[in-house]
Amino acid sequence: MKKYCVAFTLLALGLSNQNTIAQEIKTGFKIGLNASNLHEEAAETKNKYSFHAGMFIEAFINEKFAIQPELLYSSQGSKEEGKMPFPFSGIPAKATLTLNYINLPIMFKYYPITELSITAGPQIGFLVHSKYDIESKYLSNIEVDQSLIKSELSKFDYGINFGLEYTYSGVFFSARYNLGLADIQKQNNYSSKVYNRVFQLSTGYKF
Repeated sequence: MKKYCVAFTLLALGLSNQNTIAQEIKTGFKIGLNASNLHEEAAETKNKYSFHAGMFIEAFINEKFAIQPELLYSSQGSKEEGKMPFPFSGIPAKATLTLNYINLPIMFKYYPITELSITAGPQIGFLVHSKYDIESKYLSNIEVDQSLIKSELSKFDYGINFGLEYTYSGVFFSARYNLGLADIQKQNNYSSKVYNRVFQLSTGYKF
C-alpha cells in the first residue's frame, strides 16, 4: 500500500516541477455527485447518492495528451431493501452502507478537440470511514455493531476509471465511471465477491 502512495506522490511532484516534461501545467478543484453501488452476485442492491470533492494537477505532454493525478474524498456505498432476520423475521426494512474513501486516480487524457477530452486511468482508494444503518417504520432504535461491519471491510481498494470531460474558459464538466477491481470484503467467507461501482458527475475550475 505504501509503495502506491510513494509512487503517486513522486508523480505529482514531478509533474508540478519539471516544466521540461510537460508543455503546460494546470491545477484545479472539483466537486460533484456520486451514484454508487456494490456489485455482488448473491445480492441485489440499489444506488446510493452522495458526493465527491478534491483537487488535481493536469500536465500536458503535448497538444493532444495530458496526465492528471487527483486527490479525492468520495462517499460511496449502496442501499438495500428486504426483511429483517430473526427475531424480527418478516418485518420490512431498508439498509444503507456508507463507505467513505480517499481516492487517488491518475487519469490519462486525450483531446480530440481543444474543449473535449477522453479520459481513462487507474485508481487506488483507502477506506477512512464506514457506517451501516437499518431503518424500518415498524421498529425504532435499531442498533448495528459498527465495529463488526468495519472488521469485514478491506481498507484498500483499486480499480479503473473511464470518462469524458468538457472545458470552457477554465470551467469544466465531466462524467466518469469507476469500475472497482478489488474485493472489498476483508475476509471473504462468502461465495461471491463484492466490488465498488461508482458513476460520477463533476464540475470544477482549472487555473
